[in-house]
Amino acid sequence: TINLFGFPSAFFYRINTSTNALKQSGFYYASKTSDDFNASITANAAGNCFVTWTSTDASVGVNAQVRLSGKLSADAQITAGTAGFTSPTFLTGNFDPGFGIQRWGDYSAVTLDPSNEATAWLVNEKINSSSLWGSRIITIGF
Repeated sequence: TINLFGFPSAFFYRINTSTNALKQSGFYYASKTSDDFNASITANAAGNCFVTWTSTDASVGVNAQVRLSGKLSADAQITAGTAGFTSPTFLTGNFDPGFGIQRWGDYSAVTLDPSNEATAWLVNEKINSSSLWGSRIITIGF
């Protein structure tokens, strides 16, 4: 995650491991005013990639979202992805005395389906209610 337009954004690099050369790089983000973080990415043998991340956009009232996207190896453009889940509320509680605030961003993951490399399984954090967070599991494929 790096700064883009003054907001955190997920950034990826695609590297040719045979030549150690950068083939492509780019951002994944929901909008120019969104905070995008907690990203996970994987790629299959064909070079297709799958990504999940968290996005919030307080300036337009968007609660935390589990976002997902992907890119075929031959695709030139990266899409902003879609919201796989939009939280119905925001976290308001102070439930972790070790940190003083509600924790977020401890985990996300993307794993290829072992029976079909054109499909991936994603998991990311979501907000169930103002005092409870959980996990969202989503499958995507090309």
